[in-house]
Amino acid sequence: MSMIELGRKVNIETASPITSNKNKISYPSLYIDDKDLPLEESDVGEVIVAKVELKVKRVAKEIIDKEKGTQKTYSCGFDVLGIDFGDKSLDELEQEEYGKNPIKIKERR
Repeated sequence: MSMIELGRKVNIETASPITSNKNKISYPSLYIDDKDLPLEESDVGEVIVAKVELKVKRVAKEIIDKEKGTQKTYSCGFDVLGIDFGDKSLDELEQEEYGKNPIKIKERR
């Protein structure tokens, strides 16, 4: 299966005009706490590829008929069971980082 692009344009209807964000693409977010992942602060803003194991919790497909102005909506919910950043283990990645900056790794532990 090929990668599914998850970006979508924000469709916000408010009383105040929002023109600067009209064409902004937004993406779903994933937050992981209390796990030492093979990422560093310098990786912020980078695009990486990871394999994620998900458990499907909810699938909803709905057709709304607003006086025959049919609109389709789709939503899904997942539990994130795991994430894989590739072949290297965290220990190997830490050793590479230690070679670049030994003080940084010692401070993290």
